[in-house]
Amino acid sequence: AGAAAPAPFRRGGLVVVTGGLGGLGTEICAHLLDAYDARLLVLGRTELPPEETPEAEADTTAGRRLAAYRALRARSEHVLYATADISRADEIRTALDKAADRWSLAPTAVLHLAGTFRQRPFLEQSVEDLAEVLAPKTAGTRALLDALGDAAEETPLIAFSSVNGTFGGAMVSAYAAANAHLDALARTARERGRSFTSIAWSLWDETGMSAGRGLAEPGRARGYRPIGRAEGVRSFVHALRLDRPHVLVGLDPARPRIRGALDAPARAATSLTAHTEPRTVKSPAPHDRYGTALPARELTRDRLPRTPDGAVDRVALQRADHPGTSPGGAPAGRTQQLVARVWCEVLGVDRVGPDENFFDLGGHSLLMARVHGALQAALDREFSMVDLFRHPTVATLAAFLTSLETPPSTTPDTPDTPRPPAADRAARRRAARSTGRRRR
Repeated sequence: AGAAAPAPFRRGGLVVVTGGLGGLGTEICAHLLDAYDARLLVLGRTELPPEETPEAEADTTAGRRLAAYRALRARSEHVLYATADISRADEIRTALDKAADRWSLAPTAVLHLAGTFRQRPFLEQSVEDLAEVLAPKTAGTRALLDALGDAAEETPLIAFSSVNGTFGGAMVSAYAAANAHLDALARTARERGRSFTSIAWSLWDETGMSAGRGLAEPGRARGYRPIGRAEGVRSFVHALRLDRPHVLVGLDPARPRIRGALDAPARAATSLTAHTEPRTVKSPAPHDRYGTALPARELTRDRLPRTPDGAVDRVALQRADHPGTSPGGAPAGRTQQLVARVWCEVLGVDRVGPDENFFDLGGHSLLMARVHGALQAALDREFSMVDLFRHPTVATLAAFLTSLETPPSTTPDTPDTPRPPAADRAARRRAARSTGRRRR
């Protein structure tokens, strides 16, 4: 709602673009050249091969980047490519000096599109693997701000993020963490008065990082709409006119996983809420529901204990009474206990607290379907599965289920007003239907 904000680009201004020769980058750069007659400084870590050489025509990363650069140069002469490690502020400053020598302009905006996408289970990644994926979004963003110096306060920075930063992803944990960092940095910068926008995309259809990976259909199933190139450019323009620090683009609200997240009350998802301690060899390792030994002991709680100076109180953590200690105490009332028991069976955990979130415990839509069936059978009542996504904690789901109880005067959470067993209620309904048929 409200008036649209003006675009953060000036006609004829200098725009710095990282990752500008990738699939997304070339589309956005072409838009800036056409719509604003921009001067573009494109930064990349790949050195382009010399013209008229076999390497220039090869189907390699460098060859494809050179082809993209040629296409932009054919559109406008105001395009300069510079090789720079995006995580090194000194190399970025050298590139900025080249642009200043050519156009005598300071940057009027920065587009940070660089990123590293890699699919791999978290526990199979080395520290080096994690660092490589994190670097462009974390160290790279800070290096850009450092290179701009005092001008960073006045220069709009637009970063391309991913919906994985909000919704996670089992095979892209490092990429999700890198984008979550970027999103948080944008929000913090806005709070301090700096113009910083993080646009979190679903996936551009066969463009950029998604090209050749077959991600469209799996993404669609998760609620991530594939975005065409023209759609992407229009969405980019519209996202900037919203003038918000963090915008998600390409979500499908018809999918229960997305709809549940959008309809549920907003809750903080960036605070540290879990602590994992390696077990010693002598300690008996716990087992999951399939009999597999678990390598670590995980304690989840509302807040981590702190020392007076603000550090995590590790001594207090070691005094935790039991693996699986849950925030908010034990479930209270019959309905909360029923929900907690079903969750434990489906998720394979020992206990859950009333304020714990189903999806934070490792739940997903398939497991939620099992919860839905078990609760309908236990309560002998039908309700939409979407309602479970809207009430993702034990307490809120129990309150919702309680509100469905009839007659209104009954209080299902009170042990003094037990309902007949489900089998007895089903038998009564069959008898009533049989009587009705005989009367007809």
